[in-house]
Amino acid sequence: MILPSTNHPINCGLASSTFSGTFSKRSGLGGYTLNAAQNQRILSSDSTSIITVQDRVLQRNVGSSWVSDFIVSSTSQIPGLFQKITLTSLNTNILYQQTPNSSLFTYAGDGTCFIQGVSEDGEVVTTKVQTSSGSPLTIDIFQNWAAGSLADHCSSQINSLIANKNQLNVFTVANGANFVRNPNCWASSVDLSCASPWNFNANDRRKYPGNVMAGTLVSPRHVIFCRHYGFHPIVGSTMWFVSQNNIVITKTIQSLTALSGDYADIVVGTLDSEVPSIIKYAKILPSNYSSYLPLSNLFCYIPILYLNQFEQASIMGLVGLDSQINGIQLILHN
Repeated sequence: MILPSTNHPINCGLASSTFSGTFSKRSGLGGYTLNAAQNQRILSSDSTSIITVQDRVLQRNVGSSWVSDFIVSSTSQIPGLFQKITLTSLNTNILYQQTPNSSLFTYAGDGTCFIQGVSEDGEVVTTKVQTSSGSPLTIDIFQNWAAGSLADHCSSQINSLIANKNQLNVFTVANGANFVRNPNCWASSVDLSCASPWNFNANDRRKYPGNVMAGTLVSPRHVIFCRHYGFHPIVGSTMWFVSQNNIVITKTIQSLTALSGDYADIVVGTLDSEVPSIIKYAKILPSNYSSYLPLSNLFCYIPILYLNQFEQASIMGLVGLDSQINGIQLILHN
């Protein structure tokens, strides 16, 4: 049975009015925002190891390496409005998506990247992020000299010498007339007869004390001095040498030769004759010294004997040998 319709006009008539308005899609401006959260991805972890480099044992600390990925999400600004947002990277050489429309943007390089979102209703929103990365930082910490190396030998010798003695004065008497070695000096067992304790020349108007410009014997007949400021005796000066058992030998400087080169701080004096064998001369390092004494790290000091102008035996740290034209310069640390 068909029932009659209800609740509607019986006669609606014909539509004769004209509608002048227009319909449009919601603009969506301000409909959502993009949020980018940085995620630091570790590529390698910190590590610590003990290694040997040349003649030294080091603790090597290697820091972690990392890159910055980003996780991007959207937040609706209109209550109750939920729509799909399609995300893409506008700079894939900086950040890229491993899967299409993924919220995870993976690091590809350092720089600025724009990430774009497009909503279902066509609203476009972009956000800018800055990627970065960290390279492993390596820090070497000196532990000790490698066993059997020359540096280890020098260090152990100095430690042995100072174990039971602490006096610095090489001589108990050193006045130009008498020279008596000090048996209680920590370096008394080392033959230091190569180090001249005195020189004099009545014609030298500078009148330096006799112990100030003393040189070092490097052959039976040659002595070296520093070159700067003319800080060395003049030709004709008398030089004193003292054997280990206090025998005094005097020689005269016959000639002086300054080594050439901008960095050569050495003057070589030639004596009028050779010293006797009771006076020992210091040996010069050979040209291949770096093969067994590689000094490339200024934070590792090799302890060495150092004599000042007052004939005191101190300890300095040898941190470098600078080879220049016609000479080798010592780089010391006190």
